[in-house]
Amino acid sequence: MAGRCRISFVLALVLAGCVTVRAQDKVFETIVSLEPLGRLALETGEGTVRLSSWDRPTVDIRARVEPLVGSDADEGRRSVEGTIVEVRGSRRSVRIRSVYGAVRSRVHYEIRAPREIDLDLVIRGADTTLGGFEGRLFLELYDAVLEAEDLTGTVVLDLDGVVLR
Repeated sequence: MAGRCRISFVLALVLAGCVTVRAQDKVFETIVSLEPLGRLALETGEGTVRLSSWDRPTVDIRARVEPLVGSDADEGRRSVEGTIVEVRGSRRSVRIRSVYGAVRSRVHYEIRAPREIDLDLVIRGADTTLGGFEGRLFLELYDAVLEAEDLTGTVVLDLDGVVLR
């Protein structure tokens, strides 16, 4: 009986640790107007980016901020609290930017934008999935994996330490 109680207690501590880590995450969601053939710019660091097209004149942005792997609880809390997802502009031009505090974090973006677009990405250390866009696409990526499909128009790639798939 004492053995079962000890196992249950250890399992409860492990599960409590998982809840604590999840409690450090922060989610940002917004929708902004962007006309077809408008400009969308994204600048971010570590994390992931999933950018897909749709046939609506809006940009749907969801970003989840989490601490870097290996952060202790206090450092993790400060990294998440200190990170801001900044969104500026509307209609003709939208700019999304991860603004980091003193302690770095990871930002995971899921973005949907109009199919016909001018796209400017500057991404450092975030694996990126991109698909379904037409227009002028400038992709500047560092230390990441890039998965891209169904891109039409002028595509300019500036890649450093990037794996293409």
